[in-house]
Amino acid sequence: MHRRTTRLSLLSLLTGERSTAPAPALEREWQGQLENLVIRSRRLVAAADTLRHRPSPESVRECQLAWEAARLPWERVEGFLVGELREEEWAERIDGWPILPEEVEAQSRDYRAQRKDGATVQADPWPGPRGFHVLELLLYSVDGHQPALPDRIATALTADPDRPAFLGAVARELREDCEALRRVGLPHEREEAESSRLPGLLLERWAELLEEACFSKVLLPVQRGDPGLLESRWSGSTHRDVEANLEGMARAGRLLVPTVVRPDEGHLVERWEAGMEHCLRIARSLPEFPGTDLASALPTAESLFAAGHRLMELITADLLPRARAAA
Repeated sequence: MHRRTTRLSLLSLLTGERSTAPAPALEREWQGQLENLVIRSRRLVAAADTLRHRPSPESVRECQLAWEAARLPWERVEGFLVGELREEEWAERIDGWPILPEEVEAQSRDYRAQRKDGATVQADPWPGPRGFHVLELLLYSVDGHQPALPDRIATALTADPDRPAFLGAVARELREDCEALRRVGLPHEREEAESSRLPGLLLERWAELLEEACFSKVLLPVQRGDPGLLESRWSGSTHRDVEANLEGMARAGRLLVPTVVRPDEGHLVERWEAGMEHCLRIARSLPEFPGTDLASALPTAESLFAAGHRLMELITADLLPRARAAA
């Protein structure tokens, strides 16, 4: 059996009788974000290597910025992880959420012990925590519970040379996973029957991602006043994560949604466009978390959830039935 890939499905989807014009643009969007992810993950490894050899507040901050830059294209491609890409758990490998600080510390101790014993480190894929959020904890925190300033992080890394080595190993593992994801995104063989299901799979995924972005990432921690529930709580980048999630759906949806509805149903396309723009506008007004009192962000968080919920209803009530009927 040949590997089913998202990029191949996207190509097959839009080369049928409904519409051929969006196919190249949608392919470029998917592949372009993957290329960007790989390029930025390589820059992240380079910054981690510099940090390992010369720990300083400046090298810590440079590595943090490289982490933030690499994370944006990842958040934009999350909405494409359907079918086998989802079954193979790429999100778990690259994103690595949720994680417990205690698990990361245990993995760090194992890494230190292997280095001390002269064992080959990372000979096999790590079964434990990996991905962006492990790096986030190492780059933005000392104790795994509270964010720390770069100078304090640099001091901690200088005092424990095994820790920056572990950080570098995690960065290399992330880069390898990003490169592997790009490789499986290359086309192999067209499977028309499977590709016909792709619009529904993508729309289902977007409905889930809207709930995750607008509720789990924002409204829930704000309602409970608990910074520990924020996904990117150490880096304070939750607001940028949400914006990038929405950007990825908006870009792809601009090309996909018109192929799902009939030519006389342009109002559904307009509702999708207006809804996505409204969600993005609210997301861009979110404050940094947890750099502000969470309670003060409640009105904005509620507005984002309401806008996202309306988009979810549009997907489930109008777009999904049409996509499934076409399949």
